[in-house]
Amino acid sequence: LHEKYWSPIPVTVPFVPHQCTNFGHAIGDNAFAVFRILQNFGLYHPELDFLPMRIDCAEEDKCLDSCSCLDRCKALYKVMSPFLKGGAKIPDFNHYYNTALNITTADYLQRREKQSLPLLCFENVLSGMYYYADHGEDQSMHGGKEDENGSNLFLVGKGDKLREFRSHYMIRLGLDPNHHLQSPCASRDSASILILPRRPENSRGSGWYEDKLIAELQKILPDEKVIVPDYEKYNIKAQIELASTVKILVSMGGGASYLAWFLAPGASALLLKRNCRVNDGFIWDNLSYVRKEYFNATDCKSVPEVFDYAEMAKSVEGLIRHYNRRFCEE
Repeated sequence: LHEKYWSPIPVTVPFVPHQCTNFGHAIGDNAFAVFRILQNFGLYHPELDFLPMRIDCAEEDKCLDSCSCLDRCKALYKVMSPFLKGGAKIPDFNHYYNTALNITTADYLQRREKQSLPLLCFENVLSGMYYYADHGEDQSMHGGKEDENGSNLFLVGKGDKLREFRSHYMIRLGLDPNHHLQSPCASRDSASILILPRRPENSRGSGWYEDKLIAELQKILPDEKVIVPDYEKYNIKAQIELASTVKILVSMGGGASYLAWFLAPGASALLLKRNCRVNDGFIWDNLSYVRKEYFNATDCKSVPEVFDYAEMAKSVEGLIRHYNRRFCEE
């Protein structure tokens, strides 16, 4: 008979990290999926002690960057940190096994040859996580399953799940997801317009120039404070706290735009189309508590895209005025 060792963690979620190269992928493809699978099996609560466990691909060339990215980026660790207690890190399964059973690599190989390895047992193990990601099953680059019209229907009718994830993730960060109810109008010293830059020279050609928008905003919205944060200097908690306090977020599609998920209910997102296409529309179209508006380039074929920044500023103005009428005018 094999020796048995029981893991002390009550719930374990083994997963192959997928597309964890930036904030958006780490949130949507990994953290949201972990939350949803726990929730679907009735196990999730804010104080749950559970363990997301990394399993590397056996055939890495078939998994795109889902495995190797952990060696070259920290986005997944940062985003998953609220789920881990006391600064713990996501363990690799093999390392966890060897550590839990206190055996060396040499001993492991020898005992495997003799088929006498001890068993590592878990009380609750949940797998199939990526059926719960923001776009459902994903075999490639954020493809998802589409119908004949090219629509991803996975999140249709699940706006409440997106909002529940926002609330629980903020609670685990030590933030109040309902603080906007106490003071929905930002003070004059607080930023009300959050701009996430995507300079063409820093993003393989596709992008826009936030300084041109800011110049136009100063003409028509001089009393609204704009912030363009250097997110290299912000941790995950600070990023989300900032997003949850503004009236509007302006961003081009991409990983950073997922901060729109953490806008306060009633706030707005102006999402700039890349090459006249909506990126990640499957999530934005179902983010029911945030007002969305898509803004098109005037020239979709040029690289970088060409935008009318005066018209963009008018779109921001319209969304700001809508917010002020709803929350700030007595």
